Amino acid sequence: MTEVLGYKWFATQGGDFGSFITRSIAIQFPALVRAQHLNMFPVPPPTLWSAPMAYLRWCLSGVLYSDFEREAIRVRRNFEIDQSGYLEQQRTRPQTLGFALGDSPTGLLAWFVEKFHDWGHVHEAFDPETTITLVVMHWIQGATPGLRFYREAFGSRREAEKTFETYVSCPTGVSMYAKEQLHKSIRSAASGL
Repeated sequence: MTEVLGYKWFATQGGDFGSFITRSIAIQFPALVRAQHLNMFPVPPPTLWSAPMAYLRWCLSGVLYSDFEREAIRVRRNFEIDQSGYLEQQRTRPQTLGFALGDSPTGLLAWFVEKFHDWGHVHEAFDPETTITLVVMHWIQGATPGLRFYREAFGSRREAEKTFETYVSCPTGVSMYAKEQLHKSIRSAASGL
């Protein structure tokens, strides 16, 4: 941004894995990133030790949280219980999964469409041609490279998670969409209030 494009400063935006990248850029270049916008903010629930007031509010969420905040908790719990298996597979066994998905274009298509169905409004956002194009892009290069970065980012060094454990001083905006899986911009929990 600065060396090639010549900007003196810039703002960043990221969702899904891009939220970790966006945070990482802000951590590494605090003088250059003036603001960041995220549409995934995967912070864990507050603890009594990390944010006592947010923790008490979280414990009483049935009474103190808005309908939107309670729905955000429900969506996140559903993701953690029912939809995060892919993350563990990609984090722990990317090679095996990559070979399996790389062996069958139908299997790779099913892998993608399942995620699209749970995470987006498939019929509105992904017409058949777009879906096939996205799958072919992964099929041509082989499925494994797209899976390996989960092991590298979420493995023993926890590089990705550390970006949300690090304070970032630039202004931060967070958007939450209906099918975003890691809802957690419940302001008090995210800010530690």
